[in-house]
Amino acid sequence: MSDAIQTFLLLSIGSILGANLRMEIIHRFKDAYLFKGANIIFINLVSSLILGFIVGLHQKNFYLINNNNFILFFNIGFLGSLSTFSSFLFQIFSKVMVGKISDAFFIAFFSIFSGLILTYFGYMASNAIQ
Repeated sequence: MSDAIQTFLLLSIGSILGANLRMEIIHRFKDAYLFKGANIIFINLVSSLILGFIVGLHQKNFYLINNNNFILFFNIGFLGSLSTFSSFLFQIFSKVMVGKISDAFFIAFFSIFSGLILTYFGYMASNAIQ
């Protein structure tokens, strides 16, 4: 199989699985959060934590993670599709359109700041693995 086809399949399968999981989580927990859109924030934060953990393992040359196919499938395909920038932007845009500027700012700031912190925590947690 050519490298281009293999890359396409790894990204596609990872993306399909990530998007389906995101939609399932959103559907199952749509009424369980404090405010509309909290499920997207939760998904993005968990994805950030996992991404930081995987990146940390990759930098340590952890044998399962130190594989380009895994990175294509999981980090780029699955996690890239599970967490979603477009839903994040739509949340912010929706708040702005109804005049809730402070809510839009809170969502943007909280998501980005918390995402960075959780990515860091995931990265640091990978350092605990020998």
